Amino acid sequence: MSKLIFRIREFAWWFVSELENMLYPYSDSYDNHIYAPLYPEVDGISELRDQLTAAFEKIDRLQSEMIYVQKALREQTDVSKFE
Repeated sequence: MSKLIFRIREFAWWFVSELENMLYPYSDSYDNHIYAPLYPEVDGISELRDQLTAAFEKIDRLQSEMIYVQKALREQTDVSKFE
């Protein structure tokens, strides 16, 4: 009886695995990857430049958010002073 249950579980596992492969295909090939660079001749320097650009954009966004928070905090303290 346990062997039959094992076979059923094994078949279910196989079926789900095949279904998963159909729904979410995965390949190890970097050339066909969705995030593969459009220009394969691009070297590591341009990749570093892109990373630095992304980091600077993030820093700028965080700085602008911090300025906004400081302004909102200053407004709240000004309101509390009048009360």
